[in-house]
Amino acid sequence: MTKTNRGFAFFIAILFIFTMLISACFIVTESDHDCIGENCLICGQINICRRTSHPVCAVLSVFVFAALSGAIAVSSRFNLQSPADAFSLVTLKVKLSD
Repeated sequence: MTKTNRGFAFFIAILFIFTMLISACFIVTESDHDCIGENCLICGQINICRRTSHPVCAVLSVFVFAALSGAIAVSSRFNLQSPADAFSLVTLKVKLSD
């Protein structure tokens, strides 16, 4: 990946994050506005922001679920041994000689 492509990808990622942040802030600040009814412009903008952020939230939830399940699988792999199984003659390096 060239330096120009890397810089462009970084710029697009920052722009995307900025858009999601501004959309979330707009939804939070305008959620209790004085609605005029069916043709409310603010409600229309809130719906646009929700439609924009909904697929991103779905993808993020999948990644978070995958990361947590992976972390649980790795941690359970190391915690499967009971304390009785952890100590054996080999692990304690006991020499059985007469």
